[in-house]
Amino acid sequence: MNKNLVRFNEIPLTRVSTHMKTRKRTKIPLTKHRNLSPDYKLGINVGNLTTTLWRSQKNASKVYVGGYRVHHGSVGLALTLFGLGLKNDFLVGFGESIVKDDLDDASHWLDFEREPISVEGFA
Repeated sequence: MNKNLVRFNEIPLTRVSTHMKTRKRTKIPLTKHRNLSPDYKLGINVGNLTTTLWRSQKNASKVYVGGYRVHHGSVGLALTLFGLGLKNDFLVGFGESIVKDDLDDASHWLDFEREPISVEGFA
């Protein structure tokens, strides 16, 4: 094997997280161990791509389900727990990367903030 080639599991995987309110950029290590499954690494990378694309929008909309705000960190936590139950490394990695992206708002995940009601069009 050529010594100049770098294997995938030897590349230090990190991503830069930008908190939407403070615009503070922090570097988050994704993998600390080199013996992670390929599905787990793929899940982390897909999760990072998803959150990066979402945060790159100029006006990323907030998501409401049944009139209540849903934070992506709580969705990531649910995916991680579901993946652990199913022993699905992809879901665990995907959920974990989403949780890491929203850790700054963890205290608000269970606030169940109501969707603002628009009164336009009503007399």
